[in-house]
Amino acid sequence: IMKHLVDTGQSKNVTIRYNTNLSRITYKEHKLYDYLPYFKDVQMCASIDGTGEIVEYVRHGIKWDSWLYNFKKGLFLNDIYGSYGITFDLTITSPGLFSLKDLYDLSQELNVNTLIKTTFAFDSSIVMSPLMIPRPILEPILDDVLEHVKTGIYYDAVLDLKNKKTFEEEYKNYQYGLSNGKKRIYEIDKHRGDLGKIEKIFSQYPPLLEFWNNIKI
Repeated sequence: IMKHLVDTGQSKNVTIRYNTNLSRITYKEHKLYDYLPYFKDVQMCASIDGTGEIVEYVRHGIKWDSWLYNFKKGLFLNDIYGSYGITFDLTITSPGLFSLKDLYDLSQELNVNTLIKTTFAFDSSIVMSPLMIPRPILEPILDDVLEHVKTGIYYDAVLDLKNKKTFEEEYKNYQYGLSNGKKRIYEIDKHRGDLGKIEKIFSQYPPLLEFWNNIKI
């Protein structure tokens, strides 16, 4: 379709907005970045929830080095379409808390904007949400990030997260939900061959690992 729009000259009247995991920028003979400069406007929101082994756990199947290569190849879009031609589209997860400083540093290095949201939860079983962590454990992790980033959208997003109710404060069936959520994660990780990976990530802050290990399933 994009090739057709370019070949027929219609692309100059079309705005493109992508939400993409950026795992692929070529398909058969088609190269995405060859087409995009012909469009009226482009905003590519590249979904990313962490760096290195953390994002490879959260987004099973992604290869961090390939993702970063694909992202850097698209930086020219910001020269053509402005500062939101290509952006980080970040969802904050519980494991991803430990990549926030690295993502902030990378966004500064590449001079790119970041769109930030937090994992949505409708009950306490959504253990990929950072709000599943009790406040006495969560706040030191968040404060460490705040001290690192100091200002800007990362600071505002983490401060907003800090000001939200944790699951423990919001849900009456908190422990029951945690148990179900951990069981679901365990089953998924077992299927994917990822057992032990979330524990490795959480071990970066021992009180969090102890809390996680004490959740009964």
